[in-house]
Amino acid sequence: MSMKNFFTINLLKIINLVTVQFFSIEIFAKKFYKKIIMNKDQAGDGRSLVKYIKILKNHTDFELNNFFEVGANFCQDSFFVNKYMSIPKKNIFCFEPANHIYEKIKYNGLNVFKYAVSNYDGKANFNITNTDETKLPLNSGISSLKRNRSENVVELGTEEVECIKLSTFIKNNYIENIDFLKIDAEGNDFEVLQGLEDKIKIVKVIQIECSLKPIFDGEVVFYDINNFLHKSKFSLVNFELSQDNVSADALFINNLFLNDRKLYN
Repeated sequence: MSMKNFFTINLLKIINLVTVQFFSIEIFAKKFYKKIIMNKDQAGDGRSLVKYIKILKNHTDFELNNFFEVGANFCQDSFFVNKYMSIPKKNIFCFEPANHIYEKIKYNGLNVFKYAVSNYDGKANFNITNTDETKLPLNSGISSLKRNRSENVVELGTEEVECIKLSTFIKNNYIENIDFLKIDAEGNDFEVLQGLEDKIKIVKVIQIECSLKPIFDGEVVFYDINNFLHKSKFSLVNFELSQDNVSADALFINNLFLNDRKLYN
C-alpha cells in the first residue's frame, strides 16, 4: 500500500467516525422514519437514505424533483424517497436486471427498467448470487455483472441481460436533469459513472457504493471513483465506511449546486 493511500484510508476512517457521531444516523433513522418493506427478501429498508436528507438541506438549495436508482433491488429506497422526500412516483426511475426480482417490481407504480446499467449498450451475463444463509443473513442485493470474490457467497447461476449506458437512456427518454442518482451496482459502480459520458454534467447529486479494495473481479476502487468525479467537477461531502472497513458509501455533489463549495476545495 502506498503512503498516500495509507493516509487516505486513515483520514476516511476519521471522517466516517465523525459523520456517524454527528448525524446519529441509526438513532435518527429509527426515531423518525418507519421501515419501507416491499418484500421479505429485500436488502435494506430504505432508511440508509435518512442522513442524506439532512446533508442535502445543509449543502444545497434546490428541491429534489426526480430520483434515479441503479441496482434497485425491490425498490425500497425509491419508495422511501417517494414517501419522505415527496418525489412523485412518475419521477422515480429504477433499474434492476435480476429477472426474479424484476418480475416482482415491474408493476409497482414506479418507472422500472430491466437493465444492467454499465458503460456500454449490449448483452452480458449477469451473475445471480446470494449469501450462505448458514453463516450470514440473506442478502438478495449482491448479484452483479462481475464475480463476487467474498467468502460465504453462493453462486446460483447466470442469466443474459441487456446492458445500457445512462447516456443512452437519458437521450432516448429526453431526460433534462437528474437530481439524485443512487448507484449500488455491486462492483460495477465505476462503469455506471463512465456510461454517463458527457451527460454527467446534468446530474446534481451522486450517492455511490464503493470499496477501498476490490470485492468483485475487476472492481474499480474508491480512490479512482473519487478522482473521476473530482475531474468531473463533483465534491465529496460525505463518506461512510461499513464495519468491515472495506465497503463504503460516498455522497458527491455537483459543484454547480454546492452552496458552500469553499469547504471542499
